[in-house]
Amino acid sequence: MLLPIGDDNSRLKSFHPTTILLIVINIGVYLYGIVTTQDFSMSHGLIPYEITRFQDVVGFMDFSIDGKIESIYQAPGPNPIWLTLLSSMFLHGGLMHLAGNMLFLWIYGDNVEDKLGSFKFLLFYLLCGLGAGFFQIIADMSSYIPMVGASGAISGVMGAYLVMFPLNKIRMSFLIFIQFNVPAFVVLGLWIVMQLQNQFGGIADNVAYMAHIGGFLVGLWVGFRNRTKKQPQKSSFL
Repeated sequence: MLLPIGDDNSRLKSFHPTTILLIVINIGVYLYGIVTTQDFSMSHGLIPYEITRFQDVVGFMDFSIDGKIESIYQAPGPNPIWLTLLSSMFLHGGLMHLAGNMLFLWIYGDNVEDKLGSFKFLLFYLLCGLGAGFFQIIADMSSYIPMVGASGAISGVMGAYLVMFPLNKIRMSFLIFIQFNVPAFVVLGLWIVMQLQNQFGGIADNVAYMAHIGGFLVGLWVGFRNRTKKQPQKSSFL
């Protein structure tokens, strides 16, 4: 398996509290869900049908999981229901889902935070997550399937990274023992191509690829607006 495990941080100028804080919050929410045995994904996940109709869906719903139809109980969500646009960003479907997202946030987040500044990076992260959610809603407004995960917001971070640090070296690992460096524009360019191929190539695996694409596009937009800014406090952000 080919996986990014790090990048060149030699030119970073400061401590990056927002990236660390977001990782801690995501891990904390996941652990809280385990301790309380609550399935937050079924109550605070983003369901396009609920957002487009301003209606909290409660009861047993039929879902297609790995090609099989299963009936799952949909718990009551927050009031107002559009708060799931935010809550869904901090939920994950399993340990590997969480670990993969936090690895990507750890690799790419500090660089973008260094460029934007900590507070603006937080606003940017949330904006990317919201953008990802809206793209997923537009892709299938009648879907009852809850969308959870930080992937959309982190995709935005990756989009901004691609624009701001295209030549930065990404450390890749293959079968654990084989490691090598690849320019960021190659790694992230191939990644977004894969998302587009999976979304429009008819891949049916219940992954919100359109959310990845939407978050990435928001990140590209913010990245282009800020790539020439040298000091975080002077960044225009939007």
